[in-house]
Amino acid sequence: MSLVRDVILTADDELRYPTGGELTSIVAYLNQGADRARVADVLTSSERKIIEKASRQLFKQRPEYVAPGGNAFGQKQRAQCLRDYSW
Repeated sequence: MSLVRDVILTADDELRYPTGGELTSIVAYLNQGADRARVADVLTSSERKIIEKASRQLFKQRPEYVAPGGNAFGQKQRAQCLRDYSW
């Protein structure tokens, strides 16, 4: 909800009420909530595939990450690295 927060904070800092345009942008943002929720749902349900594909590409481009001494070397470090990618 950064848009809502930003509008309120900006208006407050300027000692004024939000403008009509700012209020319209908040309404538009709130009306698109269902769309954002659907996108979040798709990303959540596809998380594993996204991480697997991205990690294959990353480790192909940067093999030193999984080589001895790399941040993702070894099963535990690699699992932690992949966990962090999903966050």
